[in-house]
Amino acid sequence: MYEKILLPLDGSTLSESALPYARLLATALQVPVELLQAMDPDLLAVLGHPRYVEREPSLEAIVKERQLRYLTTVERRFPAPVRISGAVEVGSAEELILAKARTAPNTLIVMATHGHSGLKRWLLGSIAEKVLRGATTPLLLIRATAEGSKSEAVALQTLIVPLDGSPLAERALPYAVMLARTLELVVVLVRAFSLPMSGYLAEEQAEKGHARGDRMGKEAQEYLDEKTEQLRAQGVKKIATAAVAGPAADTILNVARENPNSLVVMCTHGRSGVRRWVLGSVTERIAHHSHEPLLIIQAASDPATS
Repeated sequence: MYEKILLPLDGSTLSESALPYARLLATALQVPVELLQAMDPDLLAVLGHPRYVEREPSLEAIVKERQLRYLTTVERRFPAPVRISGAVEVGSAEELILAKARTAPNTLIVMATHGHSGLKRWLLGSIAEKVLRGATTPLLLIRATAEGSKSEAVALQTLIVPLDGSPLAERALPYAVMLARTLELVVVLVRAFSLPMSGYLAEEQAEKGHARGDRMGKEAQEYLDEKTEQLRAQGVKKIATAAVAGPAADTILNVARENPNSLVVMCTHGRSGVRRWVLGSVTERIAHHSHEPLLIIQAASDPATS
């Protein structure tokens, strides 16, 4: 399903927050890792002013050598069986990441998002958000922490898979099955449903609303039970379900909070008529608020060939 992991780094401790997850997946899935660091062309242009170039005729070579040395130190932090390569290229980071992923369709991008101090919730860094909106391959987002990759190992225990009853949302299931079997994780299938606004209706209408809500809850659970049987037939041993009345994004975030060391796996909805995929509102909200890692499967991907 994955043939390569692409791990963008910028030399900071924050970006290295994704490193333990890349190491875990590369080891478990036995796929190579490509490290990528971008050289900012605008910065090179400023530092490459003639009065500096006269003294340092190959500024780009100097910067590239320093960044390659950094990537070499990162390579040593992967176990021996994992094949590692490193690349330093000139260009904007998001464009380089997207271009490399497009040339290898079965690439998993693993990258950290930068938080902003002073805010209760974390916000996507500009590079991560551009990759998030432009990627055509699966993307694993890790919330950056001040500790970065000081913890050399991560412990995943649970996969949370939000479903809404659509075939599109179910495109995330093959990815969840593969990870659950490989890493022996518990899968939690989540379906949120909205109750009628019975509180604003007359008593008779309110009773009908409650009955409708009960029916919706029963249908949601029956749907999850059906998917549970399908996953068991595919070799997933531990499965739990949660049919919850409430907004989808809030429900998913709450389930993630209740399950530490979890990974949310979900498919984002594309919009017809737009060549690049646009994040669905639920996916975007999860990406901005979740403290747990988020694996996003873009809507057009075909699990049979991924």
